[in-house]
Parts: sequence; structure tokens; C-alpha cells
Amino acid sequence: MYQGDVSMKGMRWVVLAVAASTSVGISANGNLGTVANLQLHLPTNMGYVQLAGSPTFDGGGCSQQWAAASLDDPKFMTYIWPALLSAKNQGKSVTISVNGCLGGFPKIDWIQLHPT
Repeated sequence: MYQGDVSMKGMRWVVLAVAASTSVGISANGNLGTVANLQLHLPTNMGYVQLAGSPTFDGGGCSQQWAAASLDDPKFMTYIWPALLSAKNQGKSVTISVNGCLGGFPKIDWIQLHPT
């Protein structure tokens, strides 16, 4: 196993691993559920997600039933958006964590897919 510098990317995987090993449904600034709605909105250049039951995401200064990310974020478009589409199509649950605000919406920080 590589034992070099710990990067932010590496830290996120640690957070995901810890989250995966717990049975808590809601983490700090995160919600667990199935994807109810996905929307790409070109006028705002953002992608939005809403979970079933419309739980409120709190990005710290913004609370909405939708979480969002920029379509200009290559990591969001490459990894997160396709994973959300897959989860919606397969009816799998996800944990979506938000951090900060983007255009008045909680900004998606990371997601975790669950097997059921």
C-alpha cells in the first residue's frame, strides 16, 4: 500500500470508508435516501438532485430540498452525476453530503452509493 503524502483525495476516501462502516442514516450535512429527481439547468449552469421525501440539505447558510453542483466542475460531471443517474435508474440509496452554498443551494461535496 502506498504510504506517501496524505492528500485531500485520500482523506475523502477515508471519510467514505468510515461512513460506509457506520449505520447512521444522516451524517454531518448529509442525507440518505433514493434519488427522486435530477435536473440539469443550463441557464444556471448547474445540476440539481432531490431525494425521495424531499429532506432538507443544509450547506451552512442555505437550506433547500435540492442540492446542486456546477456543470463546469469536471469531477462532478465525470464521477458524481453519472453515479447519481445510475443510483436513480437502479433504485439504490445514496448519501449526499453538502458543504457551502452555490447559487443559493447547498453545494454537493461527496456522495456514497449504497448496495440497496
